Order: sequence, then C-alpha cells, then structure tokens
Amino acid sequence: MSTAAGARLIQWTAGSGLNQRFEFLDSGDGHVRVKARHSGLVLQAAGDQGGADITQQPDTGAANQQWRIVDQGDGTVSLINRASGLAMDVWEYSTTDGARVSQWTYTGEANQRFTRQRV
Repeated sequence: MSTAAGARLIQWTAGSGLNQRFEFLDSGDGHVRVKARHSGLVLQAAGDQGGADITQQPDTGAANQQWRIVDQGDGTVSLINRASGLAMDVWEYSTTDGARVSQWTYTGEANQRFTRQRV
C-alpha cells in the first residue's frame, strides 16, 4: 500500500481499503487518468514496450498516464494506454496476491479485465 511515486501496481484480493479505490479523471478524447485514492497519484505505463510496469506517478497529463476504457459488457473493463496502445495486463495470467501488473498487446482475455464498481 505504498504512497510513493514509482511504486508498481500489483493485484491483490479485493478489500475495502483506499489503496483499492481509483478515481477516473477525464482527459478528453475518450481517455481517462486513473487516480489512486490512497496516494493521489495516477497510474502510468513505465514505457511504450510490452511488459513495461504500471506505476503510480504525479499527474502530468502525459499520454502514458491516459487510458481508454473498453467495456467488456460483463461488468468488467479493459484499459488501453494512450501512448503505447497496449492493455493493462496481469503478468502471465497470475491469480496470486502480489502478481505484477504491466502492459501487453490487447487480447481482451481475463488477465486484461478489471471489475469496475461504483463506491
């Protein structure tokens, strides 16, 4: 539950902590910035290549901090990075706590789908 800039995004069992709550800030053109409620930082792709980590960073509005939401129609969404065109992705389809979240070519498979719930 780091509040430090540069902390990597990981997956964890659902809970009620602010570290699992995110605010979607409109960036225009159908894109959003995803702000972590516990740190006030936004999610950013660390590079343009597949496998680049997703980290939290101060909000600069840069393209690598902008995400297009793809509604999968089943209560889940995929997030596509504006700069790279790659999807937020749980590394190697892991289902364990602490698994790394990076970006990869969009497939729409389960490891690229996230539940979005209004709180």
